Formats: sequence, C-alpha cells, structure tokens
Amino acid sequence: MGFARISTGYKAGGFSPRSDRPVQFKPEEATAYELGLKAEWFDRRLRTNLAVFYTDYKDLQVQQFRSGSGGATADTVNAAAATIKGFEIEMIAILAEGLTLDAAYGYTDPEYDKYMFRDPETDDEDNVADQARFSNIAKDSLHVGLEYAFPVFAAGRLSARLDWSEQSERYFYTLDFVNIFDEFVKDPGTENLRARIALSEMPLGAGTWEVALWGDNLTDHDNVGYGIDFGGVGFGGRFYTEPRRYGVDVKLKF
Repeated sequence: MGFARISTGYKAGGFSPRSDRPVQFKPEEATAYELGLKAEWFDRRLRTNLAVFYTDYKDLQVQQFRSGSGGATADTVNAAAATIKGFEIEMIAILAEGLTLDAAYGYTDPEYDKYMFRDPETDDEDNVADQARFSNIAKDSLHVGLEYAFPVFAAGRLSARLDWSEQSERYFYTLDFVNIFDEFVKDPGTENLRARIALSEMPLGAGTWEVALWGDNLTDHDNVGYGIDFGGVGFGGRFYTEPRRYGVDVKLKF
C-alpha cells in the first residue's frame, strides 16, 4: 500500500511569562509532506514500512535559555523559517517458528533557512541561521529486537527478548555564543542493551499471571539525559540516566 499526505497545522503565539524582559512570539505554522509504502513479502513473513517526509516551518518557535548574575530564564522566540526532512524504515521478519526479528531506523536532517537573533545589548537583529542548531534532535536512531517464543506448555508460555537501541549526538541549545558550554554539555550519543525472559499465561483461578526477569543498560553505558548551560555565570553540567540495572516483574490478569 502506498500513500501520500499533505497536512498543515499551527501553534498559537503568546509571550514568555518567566522571562526577565518582555518577550512576545508569533504563531508557528507548518506544512508537512509525506510519502510512504507499506508492504508484506514472502507469504507475509516479512513486513516493511517506509516513509519519507519534509516539513516546512514558518515562524518556528524555539527555546533560548539565558543565565547571568540576575538568575536564569528561558525565552520562547520565533526562528523565522526552517525545514526538517528525513526518512523512517521499519521491518518485522519471522525467521523461524517462534523467532521474530524487528528493526527500525530513522534519519532526520533539520535546517534553519532563516534565524533572526536580536542582540539584547545592541538591539541589532542578524540572520544567524548558519550558526544555529536544532535542540534535542538526533540525526540517526536505530533499534533492533529479537524475540523467541517457545511452544506453549502446561505451565504457560516462555519467551525471551533482546533489544539494542542507539542514537547519535544531540545538542540541547540553539546558539553557542549564547550558551557557551553547549559543546561540553551535549549528549554525545546513547546506546542501550536490554534483555527480558518471561513466563506468562500461567493459570491462576479465573485469570493468569506472569513473572519476568529483565536487565536494562547491560553494557553500563554512560547515557546523557540532559545538559544545562549556565554560561552566564561560568559553568554547565549534565545528568545521566540510570546505569546497569536488573529487576523482576510480576503481573496478574483477572
């Protein structure tokens, strides 16, 4: 099945109530174009979904974080014009009886066509599109999962699953000359390996119950959750998500 879609939308304008100076911003408008193909192959043992997209923004609303001796504040401002394009591909394959492989890859390429920045000291406005970054967007993301479901037996259903995911670097702030520690507090890229083995569909009265053992971040990778830049007062920092961990889940269904 192939499809094509054009959609439009907007986000209302307003003002930044937490800012230390009057900051107003206009509505954000977007027009999105998407083409896709959904298909099944080899007697429905392989399913693929492919989509390419292009989104055109006018008066894109972005957050600008500032800090100084008077404290920290975040302004919502209009970045004028931007485009985001990319593609996504997903697949699910039945490799053998009970063995399933699924994978997904996404690529995103954002670009500011125009970014007008008003210098708070001189009140001059310049187009800094060639210096501006998109915040919290990773260009590449990948996920691969493998699951095996054993044949059902009297005690229930036993299954095992392994998942690997990763994404490329992310910046958290738009302009390096405003947030001078942006390069140091960025997320250099995340990766995560998780595993789970579960015994489910076990009879319990009129319902069923399930017990599962799992492990997350099995490679104990230092994954960055977020970074904050207090450049105006001379320091920045970032926090990390949870390290390697294990657990047990028990679920009851009635």
